[in-house]
Order: sequence, then C-alpha cells, then structure tokens
Amino acid sequence: EDIMVVVRFNREVVVEGVPVLSLNIDSNATYVSGSGTDTLLFTFTASGADNTASLNYDGSDALSVGMAFNGTSIVALYGPKPLPDANLKLDPNSPSSISLNFTSSIALSSATPVVRRVYTEMDDGIYGVGHDIVIITWWSAPVAVLGGIPCIQME
Repeated sequence: EDIMVVVRFNREVVVEGVPVLSLNIDSNATYVSGSGTDTLLFTFTASGADNTASLNYDGSDALSVGMAFNGTSIVALYGPKPLPDANLKLDPNSPSSISLNFTSSIALSSATPVVRRVYTEMDDGIYGVGHDIVIITWWSAPVAVLGGIPCIQME
C-alpha cells in the first residue's frame, strides 16, 4: 500500500534531484513532487516486513540530500543570492501540528490477521432454503475484502 508523506516548509523551495525521507522502519519515502511550493510530497510503499506502532521520521536528519544522493538539493525559491539551503531539520517527536508523529496515526504490521470469532446474531432454530443467515467474523486486525465475495464453508 502506498503511503503519502507531506513535508511543509515555511517558504517555497526548489528541489533538484530526488531527496529521500528516512522512516523509522529502516525504509525511505521517495520524493514525488512539490518543487516551487512550500510543500513536498514523498511516497512510501509498505511491505509485508514493515512493523511499527507509529510511522515517523527516522530522526532530525531524516530528510537526505547532498553528494551521497547524486547532488540532490533543496534550496529556497527566492531570497539572497546565492539561494540559501532550506532548513532540513525535522523533529520526529514534536507535539506540534507540523510533525508526522502529531499529524498522523499510521501503524504497520506484518502479522497476518486471524479469525478470532465466527458467530450469528440470529435466533436458534431451523432455517430452510432461501433464508439468509448473516454470519459475522471478528478478526485480530482490520481486514479488507478485495474483489469477489468471501465464502464460508458450512458443514
């Protein structure tokens, strides 16, 4: 599943190259768009191995640019010449409305959900052909049905 992460600056910036945003799950979000604005968009594709109770930046230096990233840079769109580098420090633990930790609540788990309980709220009795019986399943984690209609084998 793709997760979009927004990094907002206090003024417009220009991006050259492809900066990355390190996350607290030993993975990176990759720059997608936003050069010329005050908002940069990064994307991250969650995998089955990713686990965290709260997705966050991986420290104050999580936004990476420079020679190690093929000369990637993020600089102010306007200002004194030469244009100053943008302040790339992030505060992953800030309780402010500008930190990923404060503005989102994304948990990632590689655990496969299991059925905890199967039941019906219908009265005990004998039901014949043509009667619908609603069967409820309770899972260990949220699940999504993608395509088709789920079936339960009755014996």
